[in-house]
Amino acid sequence: MQACQVQSLQSIASTVYSITLQYRVQSSLQAVQAQLSAAEKVDKLDDSPVTVADYGAQALVSWVLSDGLETGLSMVAEEDSASLT
Repeated sequence: MQACQVQSLQSIASTVYSITLQYRVQSSLQAVQAQLSAAEKVDKLDDSPVTVADYGAQALVSWVLSDGLETGLSMVAEEDSASLT
C-alpha cells in the first residue's frame, strides 16, 4: 500500500472515531438530562441553571482530552466544582 493511501485511511479512521465519540457523548448527555429532577440543579447568579449533566459533561470532556493527549492538560471550564459543596 502506498504512503498516501495509508494516510488517507488513517484520516478516515480518525474522522469516523471522532464522529462516533461525538455521537456517544451527545446521546449519553441527553439521556442524563432527561432524567434530572429539580433537586438536581442549582442556579448561578445570572439565574441560569447548572445541572448534574453540566458537571458530567465537563468531566467527560476533560477525561477525553486528557486521555487523547500525550502531554498534561490544563483546562479552564465554565462550571466551578466549589459550588457543589
